[in-house]
Amino acid sequence: MPDALVVGFLKENVSAFGSIRMWGEVGVGAGSFIVGVVVDFYQSEVCGEVVNNYYISFYFFAGFIAVAMFTAIFMEVTYPDREISTDINLLSLVKELMKFHNAVYVLVACFLGMFLGLHDSFGLWYLDELGAEPYMLGIASGLRYTVAVVGYVISGSVVNKFGLACTIAACLLLYVAVYMGLAFVLNPWLGMALFIVQGLLYGTSWAACVVFGGTVSLRVGFHTATQGLLGGCHWGLGVGSGMIVSGFMINKVGVAKTYFIYSLMSLVVFVLFSLSHLLARFREGKGNSDESYKLVPTSAEDSQ
Repeated sequence: MPDALVVGFLKENVSAFGSIRMWGEVGVGAGSFIVGVVVDFYQSEVCGEVVNNYYISFYFFAGFIAVAMFTAIFMEVTYPDREISTDINLLSLVKELMKFHNAVYVLVACFLGMFLGLHDSFGLWYLDELGAEPYMLGIASGLRYTVAVVGYVISGSVVNKFGLACTIAACLLLYVAVYMGLAFVLNPWLGMALFIVQGLLYGTSWAACVVFGGTVSLRVGFHTATQGLLGGCHWGLGVGSGMIVSGFMINKVGVAKTYFIYSLMSLVVFVLFSLSHLLARFREGKGNSDESYKLVPTSAEDSQ
């Protein structure tokens, strides 16, 4: 939902999404560090064993939510004019997303979510199996968020210079290398480096997917609805199924082989995505069709 609201705010300036979305990663990284430090100071003895009191983290959660609700009071919200938006409906949005070229992007966003689901759920666990010390896990987690911020920051420039297709294709190809490396790595420090690099791919690829959703909404309107559907495919279907499927695969073949399988999956998705993009360009007889989208006014102010 926050991503959808940001896209609705940016509209035709959606390429600047990364520069705003990066603050989400800053919040996650800073919050994780602060809560982790505080939890270490609150310990109790249970059955003769000293354990951390993790209930403190729920107080932080409630506090962060309260601050977010307070800042939301000062947000300016505009609604589309009903007379102008009558010709814009969700059916036109679904039809646009079902077009071959756009449907491929949606499917790729779903697969990128699956890759993220594996790494988020089992990446640190895998580093622990490789022999990483607790402080190494903390460093890896913190630096991954930091690198994700970098990915969000540079995403706008990368997309503007190389285009959506090249950006997403490059991220898929790098996923092949990173996950293949994790499948065969034996040194925990090298595994930590690969774990951190994934943050760059996550930030850049998801920002590129959001820019794609923005280009679609320029044609059919419904900026927030477009991003909501795309985010549902990525975070809901993609990340959710990635966690579930990865769990079953790890239970059967182990973490290393699961990363290897996901690496091959990324290679297949890269090849199919590249071929589909070349086919779409050939059929359209021109370059990047995203540049031909024009903004559809969704408010009285936009129509003037």
